[in-house]
Amino acid sequence: PNVMMGYWNNEEATKEVIIEPGTFRTGDLGKLTSDGYLSITGRVKSQFKLENGKYVSPSGLEETITLNPLVEQCVLDGRNMLNTFLIAHPNMEALRAALKGAGINASGDDAALCASSEVRSFVLQNLKDNNMVAPDWKGYEVARTLILDPEEWTTDNEMLTPSFKVKLRN
Repeated sequence: PNVMMGYWNNEEATKEVIIEPGTFRTGDLGKLTSDGYLSITGRVKSQFKLENGKYVSPSGLEETITLNPLVEQCVLDGRNMLNTFLIAHPNMEALRAALKGAGINASGDDAALCASSEVRSFVLQNLKDNNMVAPDWKGYEVARTLILDPEEWTTDNEMLTPSFKVKLRN
């Protein structure tokens, strides 16, 4: 084997990752592109299962959402639920400008703006129109609900791990 023969003195862990001689499970999810390259799309441990039995691998989907100027940070979830939901920390400056441009009241503090159902609907529709689109998104992956969090996610408030990944459970 060119990767490893197994874990030292841990046969059980070895059996989990080496499924036959020469085959090592890395924990990565991938797909073959049309030109024959392997594209890594996420991690097995980060995917979750919806109530309908469909699996969602959120990392690539979250990356497409953060390309939207209205969103700084986000997490997509829906474990054992019928639909996915999105929690996002918006770019408040860009959000206020977009709301004003759409003729929606953008006054009030950040928390009040994020709590507004009109604002949440506006942002969710913007994401559905511009980011949550085929072929990258399947219909069951598209978030049906959006929660806007006015507080930036940091390691200090324990929303991020020391490696700056979103903590899914506190």
